[in-house]
Amino acid sequence: MPLVASISFLIWGTLQASRITFDLGLGSIIETVKMGDADKMKLSAYAAVVFSASAFLSSASLSALKGRPGLTWRLALVGSLLAFASLCMLPIEGYPVDPTALKVFVASLVLGIAPAAFRRRMIGKEAELYRPYLRPLDITRVALFSAMTAALTVLTGGVFPSPTGGYTHVGDTVIFFASLAFGSRIGGLVGVLGALGADFYLAYPRWYVSIPAHGLEGLAAGLGKGKPILQQILFCILGGFLMATTYFYVNVFIKGYAVAIISYARDLFGQVALSIALGVTCTKLVERGYLKARRK
Repeated sequence: MPLVASISFLIWGTLQASRITFDLGLGSIIETVKMGDADKMKLSAYAAVVFSASAFLSSASLSALKGRPGLTWRLALVGSLLAFASLCMLPIEGYPVDPTALKVFVASLVLGIAPAAFRRRMIGKEAELYRPYLRPLDITRVALFSAMTAALTVLTGGVFPSPTGGYTHVGDTVIFFASLAFGSRIGGLVGVLGALGADFYLAYPRWYVSIPAHGLEGLAAGLGKGKPILQQILFCILGGFLMATTYFYVNVFIKGYAVAIISYARDLFGQVALSIALGVTCTKLVERGYLKARRK
């Protein structure tokens, strides 16, 4: 059910955002979209919340497949709350609700919150979920690698601005390294905090999009912890794909398809590809050095 809800919420968000661009007199999103800064901020924030809701529901589906029902209902509940928040954002931002999209939303919300109906039975099955999320050493790691991510992003992003907006950087190298070395929890937090630090420093206006984009990147790449190098590369590719797709989903509605696809290709074949090469290489060098040190 969460997977169906995830897809439905994306459909709802796409229909609603398309209706908004049409009402603003911008025509089709296939063309280059031109709108005021205020509408760009409001529409991109809406799209980011919709994509985040879909991501949480997709994660709930994966948790269900892994036999973790307690985590499943929590993720599904958070995703449903984010989806409801996206609906509330529309009248607050002054946008009308599309009737067709609203029907999709209601069906999706029912599917999304359904796992919460079994929460009491699930809580008893997963007592380990109440353990501390981060140990003191983990907090230190998150702080250190987040600072490194922000620094590397600022140093390279300030030198290579993107022709389509934003900036091109290799700060994802640290995210991939932290994820492969310490897992999804550390990687996801480093992705969020490191990217936000760089966005604030460089005054990137749509910083809130970085939260789901780089958070998902770190979470997915962290699944490769302890795996053979080929699997690590594949999980990093998945993380980079999720990051680039998040920005693409938002860019389509505020820049138009043509500009968004150029930015998408730049993210995938430039920023992500180089960051994966550097991140995996650094991980393997550190692992090799650590093993040699232990043998002595």
